[in-house]
Amino acid sequence: MTYQDKYTPEQVTLAQDIIAMEKAALAKFYQGDSTGYQELWDHDNFSYFDANTYERVDTYERIHAFLTNFVDNKVKSNNYQMVAPRVQFGQGAAILTYQLHTVLESFHNNAETHYNVIEIYQENADGKWTVVHSTWAPIRPFSTDDDEIII
Repeated sequence: MTYQDKYTPEQVTLAQDIIAMEKAALAKFYQGDSTGYQELWDHDNFSYFDANTYERVDTYERIHAFLTNFVDNKVKSNNYQMVAPRVQFGQGAAILTYQLHTVLESFHNNAETHYNVIEIYQENADGKWTVVHSTWAPIRPFSTDDDEIII
C-alpha cells in the first residue's frame, strides 16, 4: 500500500492540482520568469528559506525583490526535473515535497543544482490554495562515507 492509497478522491484531485501548479511555476521560473511563483506564494502570510540568504525571508515584498533581482531574465534551464513529488495533507494545509535537479544554462557555466524543496500550501478564505512557506535546501551530503552520519 502506498501513501496515495489513503487519499480521499478529493485529496487525489488536490494533490494533482498542487503538483501541476508547481510544475507550471517551475516551467516559467526556468525561463527567467518568476510570475508563476509570485502567483502561488501568499502575499499576506509568507516565509521562505533559501540557500542564497542567511535569514528567513518573512514577507512577500522581500521575496518579490529577490526574484526580480536574481531570477527574472537571468535563470534559464531546459534541463530540470521534479523528482518524487509527494503531497501530504493536514487540516486546511497541504505539504508538497520533492527533489529538484537542474542544469543551469544561463550562468555558472552549466552548473548542476540539486534541492530538496518543501512548499506548504494553505487554503485561504476564498478557497484558493497558496504557498505560505517555501524552502529550497541544497542537497549536499556531509560525507561520502555511508557509515558516517552527521547530525
